[in-house]
Amino acid sequence: MTVIYQFFSDSVKEAEVLMSDVCVYKNDTAELLYKVKFQYLSLDKSKIVIEVREEKNED
Repeated sequence: MTVIYQFFSDSVKEAEVLMSDVCVYKNDTAELLYKVKFQYLSLDKSKIVIEVREEKNED
């Protein structure tokens, strides 16, 4: 999965992120739920967690 962060905010209250070419998976099964061209997130900065996992090469 490749996610490109288009824009982000540094406002005091909320964390805002606009991502492109996003794949969303179910956390416990890794089942692909959907793909979207853009995904906008606006979250409380005190409660936000974005997990990024390193891709493993199959070579």
